[in-house]
Amino acid sequence: MHIDLLAQILAVAVDHGHIPSNPAVGKRRRLKVSKPRPVHLDSAEQIAIVLEAAGQLDRGEQVVDVRDRRGRAWQQRQPVQTSGRRAVIATLLLGGGRASATGSLLWRDVDLANGRFEVGRDKTDAGMREVDMLPLLREILTEHKAASANTGPDDPVFVTTAGAPRSRHNLRQDVVDAVVAHENRLVRERAAQPLPLGITPHKLRHTFASILVAIGKDPTYVMAQLGHTDPAFTLRVYAHTMRRSDDERARLKALVEGHDWAHIGHKTSESASAAAERDSA
Repeated sequence: MHIDLLAQILAVAVDHGHIPSNPAVGKRRRLKVSKPRPVHLDSAEQIAIVLEAAGQLDRGEQVVDVRDRRGRAWQQRQPVQTSGRRAVIATLLLGGGRASATGSLLWRDVDLANGRFEVGRDKTDAGMREVDMLPLLREILTEHKAASANTGPDDPVFVTTAGAPRSRHNLRQDVVDAVVAHENRLVRERAAQPLPLGITPHKLRHTFASILVAIGKDPTYVMAQLGHTDPAFTLRVYAHTMRRSDDERARLKALVEGHDWAHIGHKTSESASAAAERDSA
């Protein structure tokens, strides 16, 4: 943007004969911008702990790091005021909406009876679409509606503690950033695998694509659910997700369908360990 503005200014200088040529014009004047590192949040364990962290914040449980005047540090739980963070996170993870479209979702857009919702205020024509709810998302949104004070057709689905619709900035700072910070504390407590750096609402949207691929949806369906017209992104997601083990994809499918997922794949490893012990004996 700075180079473009400078080029416009210098073009006027060239027209008036102040300089012989425009030094801001040309590809060599621009630095190559590296592509952002891909962030994939596509294991059942990671998704489950993010939803758990959001649920704890909704219940007013927040672990914070505190330090006294002597520099001694410890953790303590503090009550917080929140409003539906788990439902927001679930919609981003399992519904794939952009932050602005998710924040502007109205209850008239959500059809819990038939398990779908409409995205009608997106930034592209392709973005205006109907999204099928995964069973876990349908369950979470049903609970969210039952706990909401205002559920008329034109009431926003996601509101702040003041009752205002969540903007994309509020959705990122007050929901995603807060949940990730709390999740990081849970991970440290449990010595679990931490989330990748750079989690944003848009990266959670990418997670939705990974989930659809992992549970066996074809590329055309994935593109339609995301509101994409370019298959390149979908194919990159396929290439990444197919590197996951069959057990991991099975755990992810069980999670989003509302089934017990934690035991999948463990029986095989236990049997192998038992066989190894017998052989060594």
